[in-house]
Amino acid sequence: GDQVCLARLGAAHDINLSGWTLHDFRLMCILSGCDYLPSIEGMGIKTAHRLVLTEKTIDRILRRIRLQGKFHVPKGYAEKVVDAQLTFQHQRVYDIGTRRLTFLHDLPSSKSLADSMEFLGPDLTPELAQGIAEARINPITLQAFDAAPDQEPNPTESPPVKPAA
Repeated sequence: GDQVCLARLGAAHDINLSGWTLHDFRLMCILSGCDYLPSIEGMGIKTAHRLVLTEKTIDRILRRIRLQGKFHVPKGYAEKVVDAQLTFQHQRVYDIGTRRLTFLHDLPSSKSLADSMEFLGPDLTPELAQGIAEARINPITLQAFDAAPDQEPNPTESPPVKPAA
């Protein structure tokens, strides 16, 4: 991926991002499509930019979209946008200093997330988190990778092909 530098947003060529906050930029990106929620079909970055520029909040944006009738908004979309924003801000990350998971940024005290934080990623034991961070444990299966400890995988070698039975 590409690094986004807030101080350089104004240098964007196709859309004017001068004076935009991180919140505005994040909302535009979420609206144009992100992995954390279903997309609004047909919503591209330029349309999302225009909507955030004129409407500013997700509630006003969705009200405008519904009035225009050009897009179908998935059910529960507003709540999922809030979850996506929280995920970008507070997702769990591995801290190499403490060798355990922590939140990217402290959770806001005004938001009670204790009962529904699964969208931020599961809390893992320190051992499991360290194993995933060190690429010893598969993050999907949570099982150890097959390579022997002294054997480095060679990405240029193709695995042997087994003949079809």
